[in-house]
Amino acid sequence: METVTINITRASILADMKVKSHAEVALIVDEKERYLAELGSEKVEEAQQDITDAAAEIASILRPFLTFSAGTETATDTYDTTATITYVLSVTSRKSPGLANALMKAIHAYIVDSALEKFYNSVSRTDLAQRHLAQQSAALPFIENLLYRRKSPTYTT
Repeated sequence: METVTINITRASILADMKVKSHAEVALIVDEKERYLAELGSEKVEEAQQDITDAAAEIASILRPFLTFSAGTETATDTYDTTATITYVLSVTSRKSPGLANALMKAIHAYIVDSALEKFYNSVSRTDLAQRHLAQQSAALPFIENLLYRRKSPTYTT
């Protein structure tokens, strides 16, 4: 078994969310509605919670491959402010080549879409949320394909 580590930076996720949100709400004519719908600096705490929730969704998908330390596990429900979300996977040598980079990009995109979907639902913009729900739904089979497919075996003579 080999170890594959995926690091997702919260600041990078949040920056992508802000860029997408700014572009998406630009089409809203009413200034007050646009302000309420856009992910701005005053809504960062809510966006951070949405990122945490999306990261938990990814953890549930990756769970069969996650490595855990032996012994007792503990968890708290305090507001998560970790700068980097890390997933450490244990995979076979036939799955590991090229997995880290491809999986990191897919997870990053999924978290951005999932967090934006949650954010837009919280600000009552279901029209914008539906786009991201569709994109994250399309990303799931891609992530699962990365996790469950492996390189063809090589035979030595």
